[in-house]
Amino acid sequence: MLINKKNRALKDLREKSKKEVLEDTSFWQEELKKAKEETNQAWQAKLERMEARLVSQEEELRRLQLDNESLQQKSLEGSPTCHCKSDSGQNGFGRIDSAFEDDEEYFAHKPSIPIQSTRQECERLQERLTEEEQRADQLKLALNQKLIEFNKLQITLSRQTKEMIELEKSYLQLQCRLRRGSSKPTVARLCSRTSPFSSKNLCPSPPATPQPNGLL
Repeated sequence: MLINKKNRALKDLREKSKKEVLEDTSFWQEELKKAKEETNQAWQAKLERMEARLVSQEEELRRLQLDNESLQQKSLEGSPTCHCKSDSGQNGFGRIDSAFEDDEEYFAHKPSIPIQSTRQECERLQERLTEEEQRADQLKLALNQKLIEFNKLQITLSRQTKEMIELEKSYLQLQCRLRRGSSKPTVARLCSRTSPFSSKNLCPSPPATPQPNGLL
């Protein structure tokens, strides 16, 4: 009787232990499944952030290249082209590094690439690009101002030339009227003088009025 009770107690203990083990196994399987899902979601979110940063950086690079080309066309002396694309694209890790720079997991397996120096060089070239653009804009503004002043001077010179031509014309008309209206030697000598505006080639003076036959 005592042996049967011990055997039954042992059997109950084994069944209880087996049940607890199964329950613990099921519990930990659920926990592992939840942890795996959370990890996958976290890495998926990080991957999406990385892709978004990659797209943004490519757009920024294209914008800088377009600005650089525009600056080269406008600049009088020429400026160095930003080589950010060739520096960061030689091994394919440059843009991925910047996408992972905020993730703690990335620093454990970050490749040994001089990303910091490349980024500093790009920033320096971008600052130089901005300075050259500002300088080109200032030179363009100064050139436009000089062109405006030159055009004003041309207009003033044209007006003065027109006024001079009108004065010459009036003087020559007056000279011709005096020559036709009087035959006195004094007036003839006065009319035979050249124009004070140097218009001899435009309207040369006619020969002096001939004297009467009785004076020969």
